Amino acid sequence: MTATPADIDRWNRLRTLSADEVKALQLNNLRTQIGRLEANPFHGPRLRAAGVSADSIRSVDDIRRIPTMGKADVLADLNAAPPFGHRLGIDPAEIRDIMTSGGTSGNAPEVYAYSADDLAFTTDLYAMDQYWKGARAGDIAMMVSHLGMLTSPPLNVKAWERIGLAVLRVGPNTTEERVATFARFRPNILKLPYAYSLRFIDALRSAGIDPKTGRGMKFLFVSGGAYPIEFAAAIEEFFGAKMHEVFGCSQAGAVTAGTCEHGVLNGNQRGVMHCYDHAFVTEVLDPNTGEHVKPGEEGELTLTQLWRQASPVLRYRMGDRVRYMGIGQCRCGMQLTALETGTVARYDDMLRIKGVNLWTHELDAHILAIPGVDEFNGAVLLDARGKECVALRVEIRADADAANVASTLAASLKREFHIAMDVEIVPHGTVQRFELKQRRWRDDRSARLALAGASPGQAAAA
Repeated sequence: MTATPADIDRWNRLRTLSADEVKALQLNNLRTQIGRLEANPFHGPRLRAAGVSADSIRSVDDIRRIPTMGKADVLADLNAAPPFGHRLGIDPAEIRDIMTSGGTSGNAPEVYAYSADDLAFTTDLYAMDQYWKGARAGDIAMMVSHLGMLTSPPLNVKAWERIGLAVLRVGPNTTEERVATFARFRPNILKLPYAYSLRFIDALRSAGIDPKTGRGMKFLFVSGGAYPIEFAAAIEEFFGAKMHEVFGCSQAGAVTAGTCEHGVLNGNQRGVMHCYDHAFVTEVLDPNTGEHVKPGEEGELTLTQLWRQASPVLRYRMGDRVRYMGIGQCRCGMQLTALETGTVARYDDMLRIKGVNLWTHELDAHILAIPGVDEFNGAVLLDARGKECVALRVEIRADADAANVASTLAASLKREFHIAMDVEIVPHGTVQRFELKQRRWRDDRSARLALAGASPGQAAAA
């Protein structure tokens, strides 16, 4: 159903609530959800063991009495009662959609079901997010991400349709077909996977297409990875429009946070994503102590849904590292929980090399910022003597000098990260490229160790 004026008034009222009013709404919705989950076969025993009931919740902070959960708990539940687990919470006949996680950490994907009410709520939430960014009826939006069974792209499309947008679904198409579609219909809203965005921009340039001409762009948003400020500035310059960011995941079942009309940048600094506190309790916990971090500090994103009927989660530790900025912190004035833009990263994306902790998104940003670098793959491995080493295979732009790029990159990495890396310039088409989540880095050290422990016959066969 298309959004009504009453829906838009409701969305806009949330922007005007004081911090106390937001907290009161959040508390009411938390108590309602706890009451619903007391009878859930998965959550009920956990709540009773913690001595938690809807009546015992006096403040939002009381949620910390509930034990956290994570991927291992969900997978164990799915194995115990396939295919939806004891968390399902509704009659299977009432399921109206099924989505899965992306399996980022290499495990089997988690399964999440939706009731009709779940779908209506999450579509409305996503529509609110897009409306705040500037989407309006009559706009043309282009979805470059594949729809599939992941949460964000299909719900994003439903949200656009709810507002009244025309949607171009080009996920299955080739880059050339996507460029042709962009040129023909001139969408003014665009969603791009971060890992694919620079390749798409290069393709538009090669085709002589300037997005700033014609009707121009309203906004675009890039998903699926942390990014440097320079990347966001370059995106906004090329498209002549604000770049936005959202956070959503299968575990949450919806978009949980997003930028407002001001986008991801606040001048030449990072901006904030506003958490939708009426729909979630968003915690940022110190991974070592389990305590909530202070404003400006990093911690693990932990989510509780306040609305979901099917496959609900309580205090789900996402494994994502985020920077908590406090309440508000944006010139829009909204009194919602704020997370820093451009710095959401996986804790399991950290590589420890020669005693140094390195975050892959920081390595990516540094390498791709070197003039002449087009794309690369990296591998951490052990040489024949068991010494750790890092090997980079790098593709360069047509007008770049290979020797100069290689020497500049190697020296820059050594200076910035204090680790020597071997840089090899390779022909175009050599390195693996990605359109969804990035997998530029590979850790082959464990395979080398396993091979070292094998018998001579096993090692020869390997």
